[in-house]
Amino acid sequence: MSMSASVPEKVIVWRLQRFLRHKGMYLRVATSKRQKRWGLGRYYLLGTKGVIDKDIDIRKLAQHLKLLRSWESLSD
Repeated sequence: MSMSASVPEKVIVWRLQRFLRHKGMYLRVATSKRQKRWGLGRYYLLGTKGVIDKDIDIRKLAQHLKLLRSWESLSD
């Protein structure tokens, strides 16, 4: 029997922000106005020289950085 823990989106965002801050990058949530104007998507990465990446899939990024454990899943 495998157990799975549902993790709220807010917790994943906090984990990513804490991890990325030490790398000089910042995960930001775009307002709907910025999403439309700049095509940033819901989440984007910001660095010292501006936008690094846009339309970030936080679940994939958290798994790649090993911030989302194998038994955890992002709750909807």
